[in-house]
Amino acid sequence: MNTTISNSGAVETHSTLSSWSMVGALILLICFAFISHFNFLTEIQSFISIYSGIAVLQAPMTIWAYISLVINLSTVMFGLAILSALFTPKTKSYNREFLSKIFQKGPLPFYFLILVEEIFARFLFITVIGTWIFHAGYPTMIILLLVGNCLWAALHYYNYKDKTDRKLLVVLPQFVGGLVLGYIYLRYGFIVALLVHLTYDFIALIADKKQNNLAQSIVNTIYWVIVFLISWWILNANGILLVQILSQWFVMENFVAPGVSMWLMAAVLINFKSISNIITHMLALDRTSPVAESVSKWTLGLTIVLYLLAGVVTAGIILGFNWFLGLFSIFATNIALRAVVVAALITLFVTPKSGSAMANLWFTDIPVTFVEVFIAITFGFWQCVLIFAIAGITSHATEFIDSHN
Repeated sequence: MNTTISNSGAVETHSTLSSWSMVGALILLICFAFISHFNFLTEIQSFISIYSGIAVLQAPMTIWAYISLVINLSTVMFGLAILSALFTPKTKSYNREFLSKIFQKGPLPFYFLILVEEIFARFLFITVIGTWIFHAGYPTMIILLLVGNCLWAALHYYNYKDKTDRKLLVVLPQFVGGLVLGYIYLRYGFIVALLVHLTYDFIALIADKKQNNLAQSIVNTIYWVIVFLISWWILNANGILLVQILSQWFVMENFVAPGVSMWLMAAVLINFKSISNIITHMLALDRTSPVAESVSKWTLGLTIVLYLLAGVVTAGIILGFNWFLGLFSIFATNIALRAVVVAALITLFVTPKSGSAMANLWFTDIPVTFVEVFIAITFGFWQCVLIFAIAGITSHATEFIDSHN
């Protein structure tokens, strides 16, 4: 589902804080493109080549390469959507009424909706009809892609209740986005196209907010900056850098114990989690799940016990999912892909209630869960429980603040 972009180039919103969230997110995404050395020119040349009928070879990539590719292509797609929106009539889409109902049921219906769109618009026309049924050549494949894309864009025509708003140009952003997704499908495959589609929609939904407490976001940001500095100091004093641990997993794909103690691994997780939370609160994103008002009444002993229990549950779920996938030899030789699947499955237990909360889940919660999965794979159960409990307790201060909202 391509979320509607208004003529101003922003998602429809009347909140200053929502605008801040969107602008801040776009700045971070652009910075990420520079940090990850994303080559826009190469992708543009590949895009032209594929639609000109020239095959483009794809070399094997690491986990980090895939992550940066998905984020950067989503940023490009969003930028093109903004540009195409400048040429569309000023109308009101009723996408949000529909999306609000979906958000009430958790992330699974939204994931399923995007999956169905990718199956219909690209997998059906390119793979099923083009490859499996007709064994079509490259030119025919491009024609089928364009037919599927036109039909997919046409479906968004009915996002507008007022028939006078239904003009051909209103679906231009969806058509342009479909061209990009078609290119991604042909070059990188179905999974990458699906992930880019999801990531694009979450970027567009960042401004769809229900929580609007700026002071709360500022206090929480300051707290997590302090936590980051303390955890960084502990790791640095022991000759450990977060990037070294992450590169071992995400770049070198070396899935063995990283040679640090349980306590230092807790500091690694806290350090990574603090970066995630700094982004969350700096952009004033909605929480992925509501905080119970009773949090403010917890005693120290009760807090420790509850977070230990949460650690047991988290470690149990991660290792349980990992065992289940291994039992059926699912991704038996690809631990990285299995970790992605486990992290995605865990997000189904979360209940975000807005587009901003969904974006928070996708951009900050899933990466933290992904790291937790690797910790669970490389450490024992009870060690994981303590690591997760310690990391969870560091979140209690912000839980306490948010419970007074």
